[in-house]
Amino acid sequence: MQPTFGKGRRRRRAWVGRRLTGVLFASVACAALVALLAAPTSAHAFGWTQPRGGHYLRVWNRLNIGNRGIFADGQLRPLGATFVDTQANYYLEYGLTDQLTLVGFGAPLGFASMGDESTVYTGPLSGGLRWGFAAGDWRFAAEAHYGYAPSLGARAIGAGVAEGRVWTYAPAAETHRGELEVQFGRGVGSRGWITGNVGGRVFSAADFGPALYGSVQFGWAFLSGFTVSATVQAHQPLVAVTATNVSGVSATRYVGFAVDVSYWLNPHWALNAGFGGAFAAQANAAAAPIVIGFEHR
Repeated sequence: MQPTFGKGRRRRRAWVGRRLTGVLFASVACAALVALLAAPTSAHAFGWTQPRGGHYLRVWNRLNIGNRGIFADGQLRPLGATFVDTQANYYLEYGLTDQLTLVGFGAPLGFASMGDESTVYTGPLSGGLRWGFAAGDWRFAAEAHYGYAPSLGARAIGAGVAEGRVWTYAPAAETHRGELEVQFGRGVGSRGWITGNVGGRVFSAADFGPALYGSVQFGWAFLSGFTVSATVQAHQPLVAVTATNVSGVSATRYVGFAVDVSYWLNPHWALNAGFGGAFAAQANAAAAPIVIGFEHR
């Protein structure tokens, strides 16, 4: 069931979409400008490939707890019930050659509850390849993925009406997905980096997309073993967002941020924690996700 909108509300929803699109491309443009002024050093993340036989692994748990949602019209409203959503995630890179890296990531297991309802679910599981090269102080790469989110847990465990707007909470949604993106990165000073990516995403599920997405990250590695990074990220579907699934796994639009802190116990192992949020969104949770995990390289 979907809410209906009058002409004024349709215009407001379209304005929210245009504003978020503008923020996405402005963020990427600003990142490119800052990167042009950066000094050379070693760097991390987007644009870099693993050396042959090298790897990087991150495993973490993401926890969302809240009782409000950002609806399809971009407005924040109370739901009248509290959701708890915890999800195990992984991200893996493995160097097939010095220029070609195998990439895998996903959310194999999650648990969500709302009121008296709960479910186990599986999120998207994706794999792909990154091909990268150096150009002076810069690193550039192209990356492609295929992913699938199964139907496990793809049922609403909560639903209601807030201020005349219908909402549901379904923690999973079955869909195939394909992604193609370009990446850039370079060092900043002696221990910092700036990286970014811009890409397109298609879905087999009706009304999810296609969509554009992108992110910009700045990070710094301290001599004490701490590494800190801040990321701005955006997802812009090229379709109207009309239904509100508060979990954000269906058609959603957002510009958000994430802050991560890692402590490297030795050259190979690190503990990681972070949090995030949204500057603006449609059809998503009004909650700050908290992540705790570990890294290995």
